[in-house]
Amino acid sequence: MSTSTFIDRDQLVAMLDNYDHHTFVSIEAETIPRLRKTNFLKTIGCSVDIVRKVSQFVAMIGLDYVNVIKNRLDKEGKDFSEYVAGDTWHEAVDGTKNLRKHKTNGELYVWIFCVANNTPTSAYYNMSTGLMIDKQDIKPFISDSTPKNQGLTDGNEVIPRTYKLESIRKITIDKETYTVK
Repeated sequence: MSTSTFIDRDQLVAMLDNYDHHTFVSIEAETIPRLRKTNFLKTIGCSVDIVRKVSQFVAMIGLDYVNVIKNRLDKEGKDFSEYVAGDTWHEAVDGTKNLRKHKTNGELYVWIFCVANNTPTSAYYNMSTGLMIDKQDIKPFISDSTPKNQGLTDGNEVIPRTYKLESIRKITIDKETYTVK
Protein backbone atom coordinates (compact mmCIF):
# COMPACT_ATOMS: atom_id res chain seq x y z
CA MET A 1 0.00 0.00 0.00
CA SER A 2 1.25 3.43 -0.90
CA THR A 3 1.69 6.20 1.66
CA SER A 4 1.20 9.89 0.89
CA THR A 5 3.58 12.73 1.63
CA PHE A 6 3.01 16.43 1.01
CA ILE A 7 5.84 18.19 -0.84
CA ASP A 8 6.29 21.64 -2.33
CA ARG A 9 7.47 22.44 -5.87
CA ASP A 10 11.11 22.82 -4.81
CA GLN A 11 11.05 19.35 -3.25
CA LEU A 12 9.46 17.96 -6.44
CA VAL A 13 12.24 19.53 -8.53
CA ALA A 14 14.92 18.13 -6.22
CA MET A 15 13.36 14.66 -6.27
CA LEU A 16 13.10 14.57 -10.08
CA ASP A 17 16.55 16.09 -10.51
CA ASN A 18 18.17 13.47 -8.27
CA TYR A 19 16.27 10.46 -9.62
CA ASP A 20 18.94 8.69 -11.63
CA HIS A 21 17.26 5.59 -13.08
CA HIS A 22 14.16 4.85 -15.13
CA THR A 23 10.92 3.69 -13.61
CA PHE A 24 7.18 3.85 -14.02
CA VAL A 25 5.37 6.73 -12.35
CA SER A 26 1.72 7.54 -11.86
CA ILE A 27 0.88 11.22 -12.29
CA GLU A 28 -2.16 13.38 -11.73
CA ALA A 29 -1.92 16.73 -13.50
CA GLU A 30 -4.17 19.75 -13.96
CA THR A 31 -3.43 21.54 -17.22
CA ILE A 32 -4.80 24.25 -19.47
CA PRO A 33 -5.93 22.24 -22.50
CA ARG A 34 -5.35 23.24 -26.12
CA LEU A 35 -8.87 23.72 -27.41
CA ARG A 36 -10.29 25.09 -30.64
CA LYS A 37 -12.11 28.33 -29.84
CA THR A 38 -14.54 28.53 -32.78
CA ASN A 39 -18.12 28.10 -31.44
CA PHE A 40 -16.78 26.90 -28.06
CA LEU A 41 -18.71 29.46 -25.96
CA LYS A 42 -21.93 28.82 -27.90
CA THR A 43 -21.61 25.02 -27.66
CA ILE A 44 -20.08 24.51 -24.21
CA GLY A 45 -21.43 27.61 -22.46
CA CYS A 46 -18.17 28.97 -21.08
CA SER A 47 -14.94 30.53 -22.28
CA VAL A 48 -12.01 28.31 -23.28
CA ASP A 49 -9.91 30.27 -20.75
CA ILE A 50 -11.67 28.78 -17.72
CA VAL A 51 -11.49 25.12 -18.77
CA ARG A 52 -9.00 22.82 -17.07
CA LYS A 53 -8.07 19.24 -17.88
CA VAL A 54 -7.37 16.84 -15.03
CA SER A 55 -5.48 13.76 -16.20
CA GLN A 56 -4.26 10.62 -14.49
CA PHE A 57 -1.79 8.40 -16.28
CA VAL A 58 1.11 6.01 -15.98
CA ALA A 59 4.35 6.86 -17.74
CA MET A 60 8.09 6.39 -17.45
CA ILE A 61 10.76 8.81 -16.33
CA GLY A 62 14.53 8.62 -16.57
CA LEU A 63 14.77 7.41 -20.16
CA ASP A 64 17.21 8.51 -22.83
CA TYR A 65 14.80 9.41 -25.65
CA VAL A 66 17.18 8.89 -28.57
CA ASN A 67 18.40 5.59 -27.12
CA VAL A 68 14.80 4.34 -26.75
CA ILE A 69 14.08 5.25 -30.39
CA LYS A 70 17.29 3.49 -31.50
CA ASN A 71 16.43 0.32 -29.54
CA ARG A 72 12.90 0.19 -30.93
CA LEU A 73 14.12 0.71 -34.49
CA ASP A 74 16.66 -2.10 -33.95
CA LYS A 75 13.86 -4.43 -32.75
CA GLU A 76 11.84 -3.58 -35.86
CA GLY A 77 14.86 -4.30 -38.06
CA LYS A 78 15.06 -0.68 -39.20
CA ASP A 79 18.05 1.59 -39.55
CA PHE A 80 18.50 4.44 -37.06
CA SER A 81 18.76 6.85 -40.02
CA GLU A 82 14.95 6.54 -40.36
CA TYR A 83 14.60 8.65 -37.22
CA VAL A 84 14.33 12.37 -37.90
CA ALA A 85 14.93 14.57 -34.87
CA GLY A 86 12.76 17.67 -34.83
CA ASP A 87 13.29 21.07 -33.32
CA THR A 88 12.22 21.42 -29.72
CA TRP A 89 11.22 24.33 -27.51
CA HIS A 90 12.85 22.80 -24.42
CA GLU A 91 16.29 21.67 -23.30
CA ALA A 92 17.66 19.35 -20.62
CA VAL A 93 18.35 20.79 -17.19
CA ASP A 94 21.98 20.19 -16.15
CA GLY A 95 22.37 16.50 -16.83
CA THR A 96 18.97 15.29 -15.60
CA LYS A 97 16.78 13.09 -17.78
CA ASN A 98 13.58 14.12 -15.98
CA LEU A 99 13.55 17.91 -16.10
CA ARG A 100 13.32 20.24 -19.08
CA LYS A 101 13.53 24.01 -19.25
CA HIS A 102 11.67 26.18 -21.75
CA LYS A 103 14.29 27.77 -24.01
CA THR A 104 12.74 31.25 -23.95
CA ASN A 105 10.88 31.70 -20.66
CA GLY A 106 12.87 29.31 -18.41
CA GLU A 107 9.82 27.48 -17.01
CA LEU A 108 10.52 23.99 -15.67
CA TYR A 109 8.80 20.87 -16.99
CA VAL A 110 8.86 17.20 -16.11
CA TRP A 111 9.70 15.01 -19.12
CA ILE A 112 7.86 11.72 -19.24
CA PHE A 113 7.32 8.93 -21.74
CA CYS A 114 3.86 7.52 -22.30
CA VAL A 115 3.21 4.04 -23.59
CA ALA A 116 1.47 4.20 -26.99
CA ASN A 117 -1.46 2.00 -25.96
CA ASN A 118 -1.87 3.48 -22.44
CA THR A 119 -4.48 6.21 -22.71
CA PRO A 120 -4.68 8.67 -19.80
CA THR A 121 -7.90 9.10 -17.87
CA SER A 122 -8.93 12.71 -18.38
CA ALA A 123 -11.80 14.98 -17.43
CA TYR A 124 -12.47 18.59 -18.40
CA TYR A 125 -13.85 21.10 -15.90
CA ASN A 126 -15.45 24.54 -16.05
CA MET A 127 -13.43 26.16 -13.27
CA SER A 128 -15.97 28.92 -12.62
CA THR A 129 -18.65 26.36 -11.69
CA GLY A 130 -16.46 23.38 -10.78
CA LEU A 131 -18.63 21.18 -12.99
CA MET A 132 -17.28 18.54 -15.31
CA ILE A 133 -17.86 19.14 -19.02
CA ASP A 134 -19.30 16.14 -20.87
CA LYS A 135 -16.58 14.47 -22.97
CA GLN A 136 -18.85 14.15 -26.01
CA ASP A 137 -19.58 17.89 -25.92
CA ILE A 138 -15.91 18.92 -25.72
CA LYS A 139 -14.49 16.26 -28.06
CA PRO A 140 -14.80 18.35 -31.29
CA PHE A 141 -12.72 21.12 -29.68
CA ILE A 142 -9.76 19.00 -28.53
CA SER A 143 -6.57 19.50 -30.55
CA ASP A 144 -4.82 16.33 -31.71
CA SER A 145 -1.32 15.66 -30.41
CA THR A 146 0.42 12.78 -32.12
CA PRO A 147 4.05 11.66 -32.13
CA LYS A 148 6.27 13.02 -34.90
CA ASN A 149 7.80 10.68 -37.47
CA GLN A 150 10.16 8.47 -35.54
CA GLY A 151 10.39 5.81 -38.24
CA LEU A 152 8.58 3.38 -35.92
CA THR A 153 5.55 1.22 -36.65
CA ASP A 154 2.20 2.76 -35.63
CA GLY A 155 1.38 1.78 -32.06
CA ASN A 156 5.06 1.36 -31.16
CA GLU A 157 5.87 5.08 -30.99
CA VAL A 158 7.71 6.61 -28.07
CA ILE A 159 5.44 9.37 -26.81
CA PRO A 160 7.37 11.99 -24.86
CA ARG A 161 5.30 14.54 -22.98
CA THR A 162 6.24 17.62 -21.06
CA TYR A 163 4.16 18.83 -18.13
CA LYS A 164 4.75 22.14 -16.40
CA LEU A 165 5.89 21.39 -12.88
CA GLU A 166 3.14 23.66 -11.61
CA SER A 167 0.53 21.36 -13.21
CA ILE A 168 1.60 18.24 -11.27
CA ARG A 169 -0.80 17.58 -8.38
CA LYS A 170 0.32 14.07 -7.43
CA ILE A 171 3.11 11.73 -8.43
CA THR A 172 3.62 8.15 -7.30
CA ILE A 173 7.14 6.84 -7.66
CA ASP A 174 8.63 3.72 -6.03
CA LYS A 175 5.32 3.03 -4.25
CA GLU A 176 5.40 6.45 -2.55
CA THR A 177 2.72 9.01 -3.40
CA TYR A 178 3.63 12.68 -3.19
CA THR A 179 0.93 15.34 -3.16
CA VAL A 180 2.29 18.66 -4.39
CA LYS A 181 1.07 21.67 -2.44
